[in-house]
Amino acid sequence: MKLELEIESKTFSVDWEQKNDNITATIDGTSYELVIMSPSPNVYTLLLNNKVYELAIEPNPLTNTNQVKVVNQVITTKIVDHRQRGHKTDKVASGTQPISAPMPGRVVQVLKNVGDEVKSGEGVIIVEAMKMQNELGSPKNGIVTAIKVKPGQNVVSGEVLAIIE
Repeated sequence: MKLELEIESKTFSVDWEQKNDNITATIDGTSYELVIMSPSPNVYTLLLNNKVYELAIEPNPLTNTNQVKVVNQVITTKIVDHRQRGHKTDKVASGTQPISAPMPGRVVQVLKNVGDEVKSGEGVIIVEAMKMQNELGSPKNGIVTAIKVKPGQNVVSGEVLAIIE
């Protein structure tokens, strides 16, 4: 899968392939072999070049970023799916809006029910992808009119998970 990773406002091109806990990642042309494990939600153990790193990730659905704590640093990151480039808009979302899976993954939790009122950016569904849990927020203020997935369900990139009106 190809995507862009923004770290502290610098953008990196990432191409990765995952087989179980093993990941081959090519970042700006340099390849890395990684092993990633998640001992608890939003906490990850990463093995890279025979060194072990522990990461704690705090998602911020309002800014679509993650605060990654590693060693004694806090780093702001954002994953940008390559296929979604050019779909961004500065306009306020109007009409019926879907919430779609940004990449293949597994539904961990459904936070809202049909009929619930939501605000723009408020979490609706949590999907785990690449060993990270991503809270997917509402694209606008509105009402949840459909939830199309259940916890434990696998989803593909672009699959509609919920509808907001």
